[in-house]
Amino acid sequence: MLLKLPHLMHIRTLLSGSFSFNKESDQRDSRLATIVYRLLRKLHPTPAVCGLPMMEAKGEIKTLENFDRGLYAGPFGTFSRDTAEFCVAIRSGLVKSDRIYMYAGAGIVEASNARSEWDEVDLKFSTFRKAVGAFRETARFKLESASNLNELWGVALIEELCRNGVDHFFVAPGSRSSPLAIGVVRCANAKFISCHDERGAAFMALGYARGCHCAAAVITSSGTAVANLLPAVVEASQDDIPLILLTADRPPELRYTGANQTIDQVKIFGNYVKWFQDMPCPDSKIPIRKLLGDVDFAVSVAHRQGDSGPVHLNMMFRESLAPIEEPWPKAEMIDNGIRSWEISGRPWCRYYGSFSPEVLLDPNTKDMIRFAKRGMIVVGNLGTQPDL
Repeated sequence: MLLKLPHLMHIRTLLSGSFSFNKESDQRDSRLATIVYRLLRKLHPTPAVCGLPMMEAKGEIKTLENFDRGLYAGPFGTFSRDTAEFCVAIRSGLVKSDRIYMYAGAGIVEASNARSEWDEVDLKFSTFRKAVGAFRETARFKLESASNLNELWGVALIEELCRNGVDHFFVAPGSRSSPLAIGVVRCANAKFISCHDERGAAFMALGYARGCHCAAAVITSSGTAVANLLPAVVEASQDDIPLILLTADRPPELRYTGANQTIDQVKIFGNYVKWFQDMPCPDSKIPIRKLLGDVDFAVSVAHRQGDSGPVHLNMMFRESLAPIEEPWPKAEMIDNGIRSWEISGRPWCRYYGSFSPEVLLDPNTKDMIRFAKRGMIVVGNLGTQPDL
């Protein structure tokens, strides 16, 4: 018979039988539990989540899979002296730290059709996608909601750092760095500590990175505020401690003008940083992917195996620094590639081997390679939207 649910229908099989017990009644429940358990072992796994012949299918699954399914395909339910009812989890979610792994599948039998089986799996995933999508919509700040280009860049930069595992920010006061501070507040996964001075912020970040073996980020305003980071930068460089330095700066037209808090911040830390980048002011002609790529590279250099240390991104911002509504070309800047990145929850690009020699390929990439019949590696620059 069919059990109809709001989005799916399940096959429901009714079994009936009776058991006789000659022993004392206080042992009957334990014996009944044993009988039900043995019956479940005979009936499960069903072809719907395994395949036929059962033993061959189980062997194939064990060979192909090297991951934890969680409760996927696990029977669960209740039983009493009078009745028992169990169901098989044809989909499940496994939460590990800050990630959710979702599982669904279809059993392969002799008459299986590959297209139909994939459609069935997609249908099983639909409920998961709706649930996770609803959560993301409420928790995630959309790039298209940014008031102006400065806020857009600040949010995108901080979000990309968080996706790379750099989610602790030590923020010093200042006006020029407002887009970065706003980005920290907008990103749901960012954790921040507001610090009274730049020197203290840098050493707090250094202590965090030393203890956790993962970079923290320091955010400062422009001018002499940046110079106060030097003692912690030197120590991080000498001890190979990863550190991300996010320093705000004035635009090119305001440099070398003698204005208050205007100093030369370009390569101010010299050889004590592993990499420096003087970032341009946010501009509609500069694609967001350029910013994301620089962030990814900065994180990879900071964690480079055997040569980790501080990296410096000098961020130029023009007015308005506050989240004041200003027109910007949303459709042009948030193209399909950026929309896919925004939804994915993954970094724009990865540099494998930077964090440790064990990190080579993520599980999804491994599975793609393992199950591919014919592979192709593409090397080169994809500069236009059709190429992407």
